[in-house]
Amino acid sequence: MTVFLKNMKHWDLVLREIFLLPPAMLADAALPKPESIEDLARLSGLTVLEATDLLLKVDALQAMPVSVDLAGLEMMLKEFHDARDSGDARNSGAELLLLDVRSRAEYAGGHLPDSISIHDIDFSARLPYLHAVRVVTVGRDNDHAWSAAMYLRDHGVSEARSLES
Repeated sequence: MTVFLKNMKHWDLVLREIFLLPPAMLADAALPKPESIEDLARLSGLTVLEATDLLLKVDALQAMPVSVDLAGLEMMLKEFHDARDSGDARNSGAELLLLDVRSRAEYAGGHLPDSISIHDIDFSARLPYLHAVRVVTVGRDNDHAWSAAMYLRDHGVSEARSLES
């Protein structure tokens, strides 16, 4: 039996979104969360190799820090504004996008200054140009923001981070 790291960040989210094994469904079926790659493969209907590959992919995507707290975001914003004010934003790699991935109603109810709602942009057209941009995702909770950042990283936006509250 091959045991894998139980401390993977947002494990319940990984089970739900990557392996299609919502923890609530497992609980309803009186099944424990998988504790080995073999368990994970069996429960998800994948081979051990497929499950291993998916775990390695998630691990690689989160190799660099995925989340940033408010203090870290403030530092990133200061760096961005300083670079922009000096006229060097593009050359310094300091382009920054605060991408709010919450619903329109949640965004309308209050959002961070300078953030853009994902609903107000043509996301599919803009995605290919985000690979050189620092993107910080803002979600309804840490899991939601992390999921969006991981999606962006999986699509070539290596500087994507999630705002952690």
